[in-house]
Amino acid sequence: MSKTTESKESKESKLIRYQNYLNQDPDNVALIMDLVPIYLQHNHLIQARQLLDKLATLALSFNETYQLAVWHLQMGEFPRAIELLASLYAHDQSDKNISFTLSFCYFQIAQYSDALKTFDEGGLDTSPERQHIILKARILHALGEIKNALSILEQNKETAQDDAEFCGVYALLYADVNQLPRALVWMKKALAINPMQQEALLVENYLTLHEQDAQKAYQQAKALIELNSKNARAWINFATAYMLLGDLVKAYQACDQAVSLFPEFIGIWQLKAWCELMQGMFINAKQSFTRAYKLDHNFAESHGGLAIIAVLEADSDLANSYIATAKKLHPHNISGNYAEALVLQTQDPVKAQQKINEIKKYIPGVDQQKFDLLVQQLQARNNRANKHLNDAHKTKNVKNQVK
Repeated sequence: MSKTTESKESKESKLIRYQNYLNQDPDNVALIMDLVPIYLQHNHLIQARQLLDKLATLALSFNETYQLAVWHLQMGEFPRAIELLASLYAHDQSDKNISFTLSFCYFQIAQYSDALKTFDEGGLDTSPERQHIILKARILHALGEIKNALSILEQNKETAQDDAEFCGVYALLYADVNQLPRALVWMKKALAINPMQQEALLVENYLTLHEQDAQKAYQQAKALIELNSKNARAWINFATAYMLLGDLVKAYQACDQAVSLFPEFIGIWQLKAWCELMQGMFINAKQSFTRAYKLDHNFAESHGGLAIIAVLEADSDLANSYIATAKKLHPHNISGNYAEALVLQTQDPVKAQQKINEIKKYIPGVDQQKFDLLVQQLQARNNRANKHLNDAHKTKNVKNQVK
């Protein structure tokens, strides 16, 4: 008999032996605590879940309750894990394992403010442990505090270059502030250590999109989603790849999936709004641009997007106000410059076309035919809005003359 067969049989016999013991003593906490990891190791999740439910009815010690929470975490049952950990945390906020695990669970269900509060109150803020540093950076990143996240990693980069998670988080942060050469360096470090590190793979995917290789970017994003279907950033890249491939319907579906996973990320709403604009869904686009604006009043594309909507609603004063703010924040923002082109279209069509040609340079991999069609649609909408406004003014003047 081979060692492999012998080992397999011994594991199975051990499992049977424990099950027999449990049948004789079903409320034996120690026995259940021994049996759960065996079920998890064999991927017997239904039986493991039954035992977790059983433990919830029994009197557990502090450490046993913590272990129960960890098992729920391992099974992806974060709300239940949080419930157990929060009860332990209320009794002892000095236990760094509990603080870290609770903060991690909050992070996993996108409750980033709670994650940060637990992290700091639990005394982890000054912890030199690498896993604590990485989690803090991820939380700050999710909250949009990119400079603070970069600062934390910068202080620890000399001692953590051998950690794939550290390098991957660093790479993604640099990508998000458009420091692509640095993002590339840290991405390579991460993938050299762990070829499946998710943040590094996201950066690789983002750089492929930046290089306008839509088909390759699509395959990379698809692989990322297969690796983790709840990765909102992967869904954003997937939507972007579909847009570059010209499939707006699937791009829109991917945007919706990303929004459901990470509604606090402004880039999702910008991408969704443009996808809606390119399909003539102007009311939806206004809602998406408005959502982006509420998330960040200092983001140029938010002002530029609302400027487009104001132009389409024939509110030139509001449009010009948004355009001015957008260009002040970022001279080459796409939405604001496009809104300006729409305004110019009714005043100086030649300058409007020059502005549109200039905008195309800012958009990587733009489909010229679809972009030109969008221009025509928005210009036609703009013309109809202005005609409606002029007709309204004429009617008002006639009524005043009658009076």
